[in-house]
Order: sequence, then C-alpha cells, then structure tokens
Amino acid sequence: MTCCAWPGGLGDTAFKGRVQVLRIKGHQETVMFDEDLTKSLAKYPSLSLIDGDFVMIFPVSSVVEKRVTIAGAVKSPGEFGFRDNMRVSDLVNYAGGLLMQANKDEAEITRVRITPQGPDTSRIYVRLHQALSGASSQNVVLQPNDYLFIRSVPDWGTYKTVEIAGEVNFPGTYTIKKGEMLSSLLTRAGGFTSKAYLLGGVLIRESTRVLQKQQLNAAIDRLEARALATAGQKAAGGVDAEDVKQIESASMQQRMLIAALRKVEPLGRVVIELEDPERLRGTPKDLPLQEGDRLTVPEAAGTVNVVGAVFASTALVYTPYRTVKEYLTMAGGTTEIADDREIYVVKVNGAAVSRKGFSLVKASWDGSKYGYHPGGISSLTLDPGDTIVVPEKLERIPWLKNIKDIAAILGNLALIAGIAFVALR
Repeated sequence: MTCCAWPGGLGDTAFKGRVQVLRIKGHQETVMFDEDLTKSLAKYPSLSLIDGDFVMIFPVSSVVEKRVTIAGAVKSPGEFGFRDNMRVSDLVNYAGGLLMQANKDEAEITRVRITPQGPDTSRIYVRLHQALSGASSQNVVLQPNDYLFIRSVPDWGTYKTVEIAGEVNFPGTYTIKKGEMLSSLLTRAGGFTSKAYLLGGVLIRESTRVLQKQQLNAAIDRLEARALATAGQKAAGGVDAEDVKQIESASMQQRMLIAALRKVEPLGRVVIELEDPERLRGTPKDLPLQEGDRLTVPEAAGTVNVVGAVFASTALVYTPYRTVKEYLTMAGGTTEIADDREIYVVKVNGAAVSRKGFSLVKASWDGSKYGYHPGGISSLTLDPGDTIVVPEKLERIPWLKNIKDIAAILGNLALIAGIAFVALR
C-alpha cells in the first residue's frame, strides 16, 4: 500500500529519537531504515509502503530523563522525548497537531528549574498562531521537563440538547446555548396548546437524579445501620422464644424494605411552575436549562389518586372544590393502622403539602386560591393529578421511623410510601 503521510499521528508516548521500518519478502526480513524519527519525518513526508511492511515507533524509554509534556487541545497529548533546539511548533506537530477547538491566541509553558533552594517554577505565555507560523520570538525553544498547555476556546462544545414533549405546538429535541432559559425553549416550541395542563409540567434533570440517588443511598445506609444496631441490642438483652420469633420477623421485614429501597431509581424531577413564556420570562421561576433536560407538558389527568392506609387505594374522578377529606371518604376512609396526623398531598407538579407545611398560598388550576384552613389539610382542595398519601403508623415499628427521612429526599413521596406498605405486609 502507499502511505501519503505518517498514519494516524504519533502516540502519546512516542520517543522522538528512533523509528524502524521492516519489509518482509518470502521468509526474509529486511530493515528499510532505522534512524532518528525527526529526520525521517522530514526526509520521508510521503513514504511508500507495501502490504506487510512494519513501521515501529519506539516508546519513551524509562531511562530517558529529558522529556517534555503537552496537554490540552491537541490530537495526541502526552509525554515526549526531548531533543536539543526543540521548539513549541515541533512539540505540537509531534502531538498530531491542534484540535478544532484549540485557542490559537495564547498557550502556556510551565517551566521548572532545579535550584539549591528547591524547584523554581515559572510560566511563559506564547502566541500560538505566531509560533506555528515560525515567528522565532513566539516559537520558544523548550527545555527538559517543560509542560505546554493548549487551551480550548471558552465554552467549547458542538451543541447541547434538551427535549420538550406533550402539549406544546412544536415538540421535539432542541439545541441550547449556555444560559438559555426555560421561557426561551417554550417560545421556540411555539407555546402551549389549548389542552396543556401547566400545573402538571414535569422537568427531568440528570444532575438532580444523581444527587437524589446519592442522598437516598446515604439515608438507606443510615436506616440499615440503625436496624442492625437495634437488632443487636435486643439479642444481647436476653429474650424468650416468643421474642426471638418477633425479632426474626422484624429483621426479615427490615431486609425486605431495605432491598426494595436499594432498587429505587429517583427520577431527577425538578419542581417547576409553568406559565405563558412571556409571563415566565425574567421571573425566579424561569430556570436556566441544562444538557439533557426533558420537559413534558401533559393534558389534565382528570383524576385524584389516593394511596396508603385506606380501604381502597384508587384513582378517583376529579371534582372541583372537593377536599382531601371528601376524597378519603370516597376511598373508604383510613384504616386502623393509618397515621391520620401525617397525611400529606403530593401535588401534580411534584411538590408536597403536609400538615406542618400547610400555610402556603398558591394559585390552583382554575384560578382559585388555597391556603391555611382551620380544618387543616383535610380541608385542602385539590387539583387534577394530585395524590393523597396516608402513611401507616411507622412508630409502631421503631426502626421504620427513618423512612420519613428517605421519603423526603426523593420528592416523589408516594413512591416510597408504596414500597413501605408492600414491605410491611
């Protein structure tokens, strides 16, 4: 075959001192040349090879003390053997040349000199485009152990994308620029359709999902450690046969719940409040977008969910102005193991309203207001897609008290509550 240039550039450990080309004919091996690589690059810029030839470029030897390093926006960053009168342009060429995003305005050389007082570090800045053009004032002669760093242009990236789906006029995947806001994406997507249910908007973000997973794992670890400590204290206290059975049953429940929690994958949902793009723009609710964000604008669900310690966990048809108490009655009421004091509502946008936090005022989907009521959370009127969660009395099993902390971490509290109920039964 014929090679129009040295193929693929040079590896990041290539030693600029020796290259060997071998040619095999029949069963005989012939050395075409074995010499200094730098001279070979200049001497044979278009080397003709035939099928079966071997080109061997020897790596930096461990005994070579004189080396230089190049990092950043080059094709093959790494450590290279040093030679006398080696310049910035030589090292860039050895590294395969610049990448497209390289900042040609300025490069940085870090130089370390050994002095009786210890290492002395200095920095030299060169105009890279002039250095590569051969300007001697910028094409600095390197010294052993020099570190050449080629910067990338600021905010380099081909493009970042987000996805918007559901009840917008032009759903799809959009590219975004740094700092682009939610209102901009909604405008580009043509705004909302007549069926859009703004309270139900769902924004999924990867960075949020990762953080939620870390927090959840830490909470589960604490739960598991406390459960093991409690079991050990009881075992050491001296118990009869009946108590042993109860401890074993509780231990099995602990393991079941912890195993179930380990499998939970948080969604990474960010609680948002959607409005018309023009009204949203410039407000605190107008979030900056991140790579990979997924926004879904649904239709109104038309139902309210009731889960937990009720006689019939179900989805009930939404009726305006109907309260939590009325929906619970429709689900058969709470069971004897329900913790009526800790009932809470997961709003359709992912936010939670509990008895303790029931003092906020927020516009509901039909324009009315809800806020603090003398009747407590039972008198809260709901929106389509809301979920009422009725927890069990976790205090009756001491080691389960911490499940509330885990639920709070995820944001989607109903999911955790459902897992707890399954594990306990």
